[in-house]
Amino acid sequence: MKRNLFLIIGIMGLVLLEYGCQKDPTTLQTCEDRDAKITNICISNMFERGGGVYSVIDPGNSVTFESFILQTGFNIRYVTSGEHKSNFGAYALMAPIAKTCFQVKNLKIEMEQRGVLKDISSLFSCYNNKLEYPGVRIKNNSAFHNQISESLAYTPLGLSLYMHSKPELWGSVRWKITVENIEGESFVTFSDKIYLK
Repeated sequence: MKRNLFLIIGIMGLVLLEYGCQKDPTTLQTCEDRDAKITNICISNMFERGGGVYSVIDPGNSVTFESFILQTGFNIRYVTSGEHKSNFGAYALMAPIAKTCFQVKNLKIEMEQRGVLKDISSLFSCYNNKLEYPGVRIKNNSAFHNQISESLAYTPLGLSLYMHSKPELWGSVRWKITVENIEGESFVTFSDKIYLK
C-alpha cells in the first residue's frame, strides 16, 4: 500500500513538473513579442584559424586573409518588465535564451588603411550557431537580410566573419562594421589594427 501511494505521488510530481502553462519559448511572433533588444555591436575577438586550431590575434600581429576570423557580439537590454519564468529547472537544462528581434536592413564591412575606408562586404561570409560554417556570403539583398535576421532571433551572441576572397589592400588595416536594422538604428564598431598579408 505504501509503495503504491509513493508511486502515485511520484507520478503526480512528474506530471506537475512536466506541465507548462506558457507559450513555446522558441516562437517569436512579432518584434513586440521580444524579451530583449540589441543595443550595440562590438568586436569580441579576432582569430587566426590554422590546422583546426583558433588562436587569438593580438593587435598589431600579422595574419593571412584566408585564416582570419572576426567575431562580433551584440549587447542586449531587456525590454520586458515581467519576470522570466520557465519550467526547465527539473531537467537541469539551460532556460531558453531571451527572445530578441533584430531585423537586419544592411550589414557593411569596411577596411580602413591610412585613414581611407573601402567597402569590402562582398569579400566576407558570416556564420553563427544557427548558420553553420561556411555560412552565407554577405550580399545586399533581402534574401540575405532575412537569413541573417532569422539566425539572430535567439542568438544575440553575434556573428563570425571571414574572408572568402583576397582583398586588393593588405598591410596595416582595421575593420569597421556597420549593422543597420529596419527600425533605422545603426550600430558601428571598429577593430584594432592588424597586419593583413
